[in-house]
Amino acid sequence: MELKTRAIVLRTVKYGENKLIVDFLTRDVGRESSVWKFSGERRIKVARQLFHTLAILDIDFVNSSHGQLSRIKEA
Repeated sequence: MELKTRAIVLRTVKYGENKLIVDFLTRDVGRESSVWKFSGERRIKVARQLFHTLAILDIDFVNSSHGQLSRIKEA
């Protein structure tokens, strides 16, 4: 299910070469963990600025109901 909501970033962890796992808190869903895929050196710099701790973001993500990580489409 695709959701558009406002979120507070709790923490980020780099996963592999081109992915971040982002833990965030939303009013609609509660605490959620999602994967954000980036490409290139420039995108990692943008990701670090965008997903810093306690940042407030408007995000679009696909919520997974099967216990898997959801996927962030846009932030």
